[in-house]
Amino acid sequence: MRLGFPGAGGRRSSWPRKTCATAYHFIGEEIIVSLQDIVVYLEDLPEGQSRLEYAAALAARFHSHLSAVFVADALELHRYSGFAVGTGIAHMFAHHSEQVRAAAARYRTLFDAALLQEELHGDWRISDRVWGEDLMIHARHADLAVVGPADGPSRRKTPLSLSEDMIFASGRPTLLVPSAWRSDRQADHIVIAWNASAEASRAVAGALPLLYSAKQVSVVVVPQAGLPVPDGIDPGKAIVRHLGCHGVVADLFTLEGSEAGHIVLDFCIERDADLLVMGAYGHSKLSEAIFGGATRYVLRHAEVPILLSR
Repeated sequence: MRLGFPGAGGRRSSWPRKTCATAYHFIGEEIIVSLQDIVVYLEDLPEGQSRLEYAAALAARFHSHLSAVFVADALELHRYSGFAVGTGIAHMFAHHSEQVRAAAARYRTLFDAALLQEELHGDWRISDRVWGEDLMIHARHADLAVVGPADGPSRRKTPLSLSEDMIFASGRPTLLVPSAWRSDRQADHIVIAWNASAEASRAVAGALPLLYSAKQVSVVVVPQAGLPVPDGIDPGKAIVRHLGCHGVVADLFTLEGSEAGHIVLDFCIERDADLLVMGAYGHSKLSEAIFGGATRYVLRHAEVPILLSR
């Protein structure tokens, strides 16, 4: 019995459309598994529309259900706002509420148009929580969460950015889309940054449907960066063998150097990669996100979408 993943990219492109209630199928001797439920988080930012279009194209590739969560921006008061009284405060809140309603309506129209264009089923939600458990709950009932970059000019004034919060707290694979990424460029060439860690293993498991539908998969290993090498096991060859058991053919690249994040991103640029899969090493506190060196570098400098798990 072989495990497979339907999708575009040359393999399994002709499988019929399915609903999210049929994520596991027995067809002959195969079990077919796919991304059946995707959620995209939207904010009122210039790159919001392209992120929505990217998520819709991804959902169309796997015939997935697509949910959109519009994250209503919290009102940020200036430190001198306390001098505003009476009708001034009321006007301030009324103006902000109207801006939020207008932005939500604009994105709802864009979302409905994307569903129609890609022939998708989906649902629309609005959250007035910009971080924390109330926001994570949407991702925990999905196969994949699509968000924006972790640290950009529009980063929110909250303890963690939305993307950092999602990586640490959602418990689901998180796909970060750079602000300038073209929405029509999907994951045909996927690079796996492999260091044999638990986080990297979970990232690969979460990315299997994408890996199966890709046209090219490259595994990058940087031994000098601290890759554990147990006796008798070559981690790079071991993960390539494991992927082969799932029907994914991958090329192995062992690269020299100690700065794993820099090396992996350079490889992605040189090989024109469409997606980077890696584990997110680190931990979070209420006031900050503490990432490992390679993860921190990639989050700050990546110009390619990243799928992370921890």
